[in-house]
Amino acid sequence: MTKTWLNETFFHNDLCTPFHVEMDNEYLDDLNGRYALLLKQAKHAGADEKSIAIIHKFKTKIIEALKCYYRADIGKSNGIVRNLLRDIGEDPLAVSTLTTCKAFPGDPGKELQLFRGRIGDPSHSFSAKDMLHFPFSLRAKSGNYRFSIPGNPSLYLANSSYGCWIETGFPADHIFNVAPVLLDGTQKVLNLAVSIRDIEDLKDAENEKIHVWLKLFMLTIATSYMISEEDRTFKFPSPL
Repeated sequence: MTKTWLNETFFHNDLCTPFHVEMDNEYLDDLNGRYALLLKQAKHAGADEKSIAIIHKFKTKIIEALKCYYRADIGKSNGIVRNLLRDIGEDPLAVSTLTTCKAFPGDPGKELQLFRGRIGDPSHSFSAKDMLHFPFSLRAKSGNYRFSIPGNPSLYLANSSYGCWIETGFPADHIFNVAPVLLDGTQKVLNLAVSIRDIEDLKDAENEKIHVWLKLFMLTIATSYMISEEDRTFKFPSPL
């Protein structure tokens, strides 16, 4: 089988997630730069015309969605992203059930272990219900985080207790609380855990599969930023 253009020539360390910026206002310019590098590397590796067209389209649309969001045109921003997701479709690499999603380690079909962590005073014991997301009756307490829309409670989970500990800021063990969470394995999830390191697994893939991966990778790039700026009141909840 003919090898794909996803090879060592395409690989570049500056496309390895996560990305770091010092200030929130540097995000958009940096993202533009990552997409420009992606396009350069794809051309250098001999990418097919459709792949190049995908990069151009998704770059334009993602940047447009972000600019609309900055202008508070939330409806248009969400519409652009929905259209991109429809473009990706429901290939198993992109959309699957929790127990078959390629984003999680382990054998497909087996029960998926997920965990929720919370920080709290050691004198207070969290109940099982406390370890779930805020109920809508307490929506006023929901914060502004990476994938949270203010006022709409979200449930942040990791596939290990260690992952929860990292996400909660490496707290001391006497204030760190963690609990397993069992979800319905038939729920559908969108896989945004693709990486440029996947190229070895895709070296013999058909063009259609590569195009799905490329679209997902461009969304992943936009949602894989760490910002060093401290004490930010507003944390940009990307429409992506």
